[in-house]
Amino acid sequence: ITTGLTAADNTGYGYYTFSKPGMYFCIGKSQEVERLREGRFNYGLAFSQKGARKAQNPTLGDYVEYNVRLNYVEANMMFWFKMKSLKALLGLNGGYLVHQDHKSVNGITVPAATSPYRKLDFSITSGLGAMVGKSFLVQLTGTYSIIPVVDIGGISTVAFRVGPRNTLVNIGFSYLFFKKPEPEEVPAEE
Repeated sequence: ITTGLTAADNTGYGYYTFSKPGMYFCIGKSQEVERLREGRFNYGLAFSQKGARKAQNPTLGDYVEYNVRLNYVEANMMFWFKMKSLKALLGLNGGYLVHQDHKSVNGITVPAATSPYRKLDFSITSGLGAMVGKSFLVQLTGTYSIIPVVDIGGISTVAFRVGPRNTLVNIGFSYLFFKKPEPEEVPAEE
């Protein structure tokens, strides 16, 4: 079980404020990967709050204000690698947009039917973590959308599409449940 706090932004708008707070919650399963030195493969389902927020700054002549809230249910696959006392993480996420809310200047809400946000989001995650005791993992991760969350047109290729992408910085805490080893069978004496 992992829970965390996120600072989110949509790249492409030119502000890069990371001032949209959110939450992250994941429940999943972990398996040891024998080829990796103490490596683990994790997979699970998650709820993630993404989006972007920007406040006005009239003293600088900036009157742009918006608050985009994008809530996703995600399936994720992660690899954890041991690096001395730290653990490194690399993974993929596939998310479905379950709720969206977009307020622009003066709090005017953009109706969901006219919202340009895609229903699917695919992203990569990387980060570092450290064990605290035997069952707790503290982690710092970053997530970046592979495809834009809004298709604004323009120059596009198979490998690159123009448009804003979800970007997250996450501080997370995981509690790891360990399966108790099964007792070895002792052969019966004849």
